[in-house]
Amino acid sequence: MKSAEARTGGLAQVLAASLDTSVAVILRGVGEPDANFDPQHPLKLALLQQQLVGPRMAVIDLHGMTDDHAPDVAIGWGPHPELAEPLAALAVTAFEENGFRVDPDGAESGLYGAGDGTITTFAQRHGSPGIQVEIARRNRTFLSGTERRFRLLRSFGRLVDDIEQKLLCFNGDE
Repeated sequence: MKSAEARTGGLAQVLAASLDTSVAVILRGVGEPDANFDPQHPLKLALLQQQLVGPRMAVIDLHGMTDDHAPDVAIGWGPHPELAEPLAALAVTAFEENGFRVDPDGAESGLYGAGDGTITTFAQRHGSPGIQVEIARRNRTFLSGTERRFRLLRSFGRLVDDIEQKLLCFNGDE
């Protein structure tokens, strides 16, 4: 059992509200299944039911990493690089342009998002361009002031704008 990733759920909710995107947030308690390990997790079933995975749906699986990692943000590509690469490139650009140090493929941090049960893997298996975005605690905490969190929000805003403009190209449509 891994510990909760503080402030990622709230961040996802703020992003969804401000960027007009869909969001799914898991609140876990002791003994509850982890959506990144349970292949039949209710979240995965709901994503399928609501048609929120598939070739025309980009999926960003948002996580928190510890400050033990040097990068501010790590991008996990999951097991299907062809579905991750275009989205990962947009994410790297969005975060770097806002002053974050980025691990562009999870190699430095070891956070690949490629485990069999991850949301990233699940989304890619259903044809979604998908990545896992790991954010260091120092960028999510209120203890470091607002500047980092605002840069984080701007980064995600840029990423969502870029996805909206380029998602058709991910699917071979020009």
